[in-house]
Amino acid sequence: MKINIINRQNIRKPNNSRIKAIMNFLMAEAMPESANTCRVELSLLLTNDENIRKIKRHFFDIDCVTDVISFSSQPLPSGDMRRTAELVVNVERACLEGKKRHGFDHEFALYLAHGCDHLAGHDDRTIRERNKMRRRELLWLKKAARLRLLSGLFSPASKRNS
Repeated sequence: MKINIINRQNIRKPNNSRIKAIMNFLMAEAMPESANTCRVELSLLLTNDENIRKIKRHFFDIDCVTDVISFSSQPLPSGDMRRTAELVVNVERACLEGKKRHGFDHEFALYLAHGCDHLAGHDDRTIRERNKMRRRELLWLKKAARLRLLSGLFSPASKRNS
């Protein structure tokens, strides 16, 4: 899987290699059946409250701040098995919510997991679907923690607005 990280926030400095490692893990958990049959090219946009609000408004006509947005395309019928996907992750929201929960890295990883769950085709429109997704995502994060993938996602010295 090819992962492109685009950083459009200045709250924390990303550790691209660590973020790519957890993304590879999460995508393999979310879509194990497509790992060998489909080449995925993923763009990961790291942003803040203001910019994610603009993106949500532009693409969904909803004016709100959110944690993660996912977009994906299916392989082309021409037999080209490449699939493109994009995750937009709100680093500012992860900082704020992480203080209330299990810390910044865990919260950020949860947003990545949630985005991967959506890329795998799961939805959270109902409470039942939302709960099922959350259980699956937390299981992935437990596995990721055992593999030591949940730390060092951002440079600790780069805290600016947290």
